[in-house]
Amino acid sequence: MLNGAASCLSMASLNGAPLGARAKQPYAIAMKDGSPFGLAGLWENWKNPNSGEWERTFAIITVPSNELVAQIHNRMPAILEPKSYNCWLSAEPDPRDLLITYPSEPMTMWPISTRVNKPENDDPSLLDRTTELSDVWAPLDWRTVA
Repeated sequence: MLNGAASCLSMASLNGAPLGARAKQPYAIAMKDGSPFGLAGLWENWKNPNSGEWERTFAIITVPSNELVAQIHNRMPAILEPKSYNCWLSAEPDPRDLLITYPSEPMTMWPISTRVNKPENDDPSLLDRTTELSDVWAPLDWRTVA
């Protein structure tokens, strides 16, 4: 694929996105029918020049947001149609035509607790809809910016 990287799929039933760099209001994003979906990714093994150790790195490819996700961010993961999984994972010389913005209609999104931002919090209630939204449109106080 790209410079020796291999394509992969990251399967998800939910994806999360913070709203804005300051507020970090997370949102859960899923398919309305609850079905899992595949995110286009790339992985590669490489030798770290500083440690001499082999490293494995992974990245999710992003595309411009659809109308739903655009409410909170200008980018979103590249979601692949199930019929495209084999093509994405094959040695296809140029599968970039698969990297399109997924339509909004089959998707849903809801605000979730900021507790999800801390790894020590790990329980199903993290995905519950919250009404305690951060005030993301409040003016930035330059005195609090580090």
